[in-house]
Amino acid sequence: GREASIAVLTGNNGYAFHVNGKSDGSAFGDADTQAMLGLLPALLHPGPKRAFVVGLGTGSTAGWLADVPGLERVDVAELEPGMERLARDYSAPVNRGVMSKSNVNLTVGDTREALLAAGPRYDLIVSEPSNPYRSGVATLFTQELYEAVKARLAPGGLFGQWLQGYEVDSHAVNLVYATLAAVFPYVETGITAPGDLLFIGHLAPPAYSLEQLRARVGEPPFAEAIKRVWYTRSAEGVLARHLASPEVARRLAQADSAPNTDDRNRLEYSFARAPPQGSTFEMGQVLSTALALKADVPAHLAAQIDRTRLQHERLLMLAADGVPFTTPARLQGDDRRRAEAVAAFVDERYPEVLDAWVGEATSPMEQLLLLDSAARAGKADQVRPLLSPIREDWPADARFAAAQTSGPPRRAGGRGGAPAGGLRGPAPASLGTAPSGCGGASPGGALGERKPRACPVLPGRAARAVPGGAGGRGPTEGAPGHRPAAAAR
Repeated sequence: GREASIAVLTGNNGYAFHVNGKSDGSAFGDADTQAMLGLLPALLHPGPKRAFVVGLGTGSTAGWLADVPGLERVDVAELEPGMERLARDYSAPVNRGVMSKSNVNLTVGDTREALLAAGPRYDLIVSEPSNPYRSGVATLFTQELYEAVKARLAPGGLFGQWLQGYEVDSHAVNLVYATLAAVFPYVETGITAPGDLLFIGHLAPPAYSLEQLRARVGEPPFAEAIKRVWYTRSAEGVLARHLASPEVARRLAQADSAPNTDDRNRLEYSFARAPPQGSTFEMGQVLSTALALKADVPAHLAAQIDRTRLQHERLLMLAADGVPFTTPARLQGDDRRRAEAVAAFVDERYPEVLDAWVGEATSPMEQLLLLDSAARAGKADQVRPLLSPIREDWPADARFAAAQTSGPPRRAGGRGGAPAGGLRGPAPASLGTAPSGCGGASPGGALGERKPRACPVLPGRAARAVPGGAGGRGPTEGAPGHRPAAAAR
């Protein structure tokens, strides 16, 4: 490349590109963040027409955004011209052919210059550069940059900012909160993937309605994305990834009231002072603060949300990433039995999953969970009726389940090998546990108490090949404490 040395590596998780020796983009491994970095703000906005993406990278963020109905223009600023070839020649099957889309416009140049120059206002601006500890990247996390973003937002516009939640200390996270809060009075905190935070900056109080969310999660491309990467179809499944309302951001910003600035860029060097083994931040800390303030769900939706369904979706989210938990005491009856079935799945007690489950599986994660459990327990009679809803979207899982029950009888329970594309694979980093993935603390309350655990962590999702779209976090890229890729850069 002209600005950097770029290499493309292949592996079980598809293509990953390396910039100056560091893995900075994976087509499948970071697909959950790549897709939802742009789609979640688009989901919350009533009708976005223009969007700006910081960095091209694999092209997935811009590609998904470009397919949002009504989005007339997606402008992308990319410093390295060689990224265009990577997005076109290597990542097109997963970035939805972004370089061929008529509403995508690529500018080769500096993001700050692009935002500071005269130009249109945007309904959405999203940013996931590389990790802030890399030389120069922290300049995209300063108050001056955020002021430039604010100046280019249209009325009602939203800003999405990614931040790593691993190999980082609480001081650095609070510094980002302080910097965002200095410009955006309302900052919501979400999670796109294990270890990945997404801050959404609003200039006015969040006003999206539950009716809007319920309607749009069933529309393309949102429906496909949340099914593929979050294994859900419901508004509660989306809100399960909402960690904290703006009140929490203001509280955490007070811990470091001086924002990060161009002239005093403390963020870049705060990482050097906090090596991985000394990391003090856990995502569970944000959620614990939110639960204490009763701010774990959007305040304007708190009275309307199905809390039981929300809690169940959060437990399914933990299960998808192999995180053990204890069943929340407040769940009773059939809700408790389903929660116990999910907990048994994480603990690999597959016959107990089938015994405890009651009712119809209504989400992709529930369907995959039951199919995987039936296959591993050797229950061919229970596998067959579950194959049909899985076969179209996850054919590898369906083939694995059928193969598991077509041979000689096998011992039920325990590990029986990983499905070709299924839920069990090398473990990803887990939500709310220590960055090393071991011995994590556990907030209780609405999420349910997570059990401290010793290394190695339980297996979680394996990568899924998704035509034209997204996939799960993959084997190497999903290892605890490791982020190989950035969605936009």
